[in-house]
Amino acid sequence: MDSIKINRNNKDKRGSAMIILIVVIAIGTLLFILKKAGAFKSGPGDPNAVGIMPWEEWDAREKIAEEAIQDGAKEEDLVAKIDIEPLEMKVSLNYQETAEQRGKIQLNISSLGVIGTWTGQYKSSTDKNVQIVGASGFAGQFYPDHTCDENGDEGSDKHYFLCKGKFWTQADGKHIVTNEMGELYVRGWIGKDKVIVGEFYKKGDGKKYHKYEFSGIARKPKPLFDL
Repeated sequence: MDSIKINRNNKDKRGSAMIILIVVIAIGTLLFILKKAGAFKSGPGDPNAVGIMPWEEWDAREKIAEEAIQDGAKEEDLVAKIDIEPLEMKVSLNYQETAEQRGKIQLNISSLGVIGTWTGQYKSSTDKNVQIVGASGFAGQFYPDHTCDENGDEGSDKHYFLCKGKFWTQADGKHIVTNEMGELYVRGWIGKDKVIVGEFYKKGDGKKYHKYEFSGIARKPKPLFDL
């Protein structure tokens, strides 16, 4: 009698173990299928979130654009066209903590976006002479859905733009020249008075970055040739 109970208990345990194994396999298969189908892909964050860093905003806007293209949108339809005449501005960058200059940027503005360059040389905080190599530039577009001004106040009628690019600098120390390469992010606001206020981010490897500020008045480009 006891042996019958033991056998029955063993069968029950084996049956329970088999059921658990089947459930585990089924869950694993379902998770694999959902992962393949993209169910666990993180959606784009809010590009207009308060305090968002420019590289986070850029990535969020890229994801939004990719999803729109997958849904049938054309790339050219995702570029906002604003009512603005061609303008340009060349202005010094100021290090926010010391107000020391960090080279100059030139912005060329059209109704479809902004392109620019970062040029010049400056003295670093460690007393090194830094030369900005000519390949340093950036480009981007306007985003009408960003309705805050540079102070974070809603309902602004200023045009907001965000750009991304690459930089290359050479720092001349006492015995060695140090090359640094990384990403540039430029975002700014231009009002009806053509005043531009903006932020310039120089981002190297990892989480380290430097933020510079700029402001100035944009003007009509000078003609290449006077006829």
